[in-house]
Amino acid sequence: MDTGHDGDARQWRLTREAMDQAGLTTGQVWLRYFGLAGDAGEYEVDAYLNGMLTLPPVQRDLVSHAVNELAGGAADAPYSRGLDGERNPGQDPGRGRTAADPPGAPAVRQGRKGRRTGP
Repeated sequence: MDTGHDGDARQWRLTREAMDQAGLTTGQVWLRYFGLAGDAGEYEVDAYLNGMLTLPPVQRDLVSHAVNELAGGAADAPYSRGLDGERNPGQDPGRGRTAADPPGAPAVRQGRKGRRTGP
């Protein structure tokens, strides 16, 4: 994929590798992505996962998140923020979020008795 952005190409390549490692199909990934409010169609996501099309960063991150959820820890698709080395992709410091949380998700804190609470 020649998008002019090395980070974009690296993200789709690593996301595709994670998808393949977990044995996921494009249809499974797209369905979960769509459930996460992704707005690209199945053909666009398929083209992205095959290196023929790039998606905006938020949509790429939703595809990565869908792969990570479906893989259940068997694979690790990267998020766009973690590709340039400015942050550890596993933790968003100061926000109480991890890479497993979708982009823009509010911080989640542990409440009493271990219950998860909102911001």
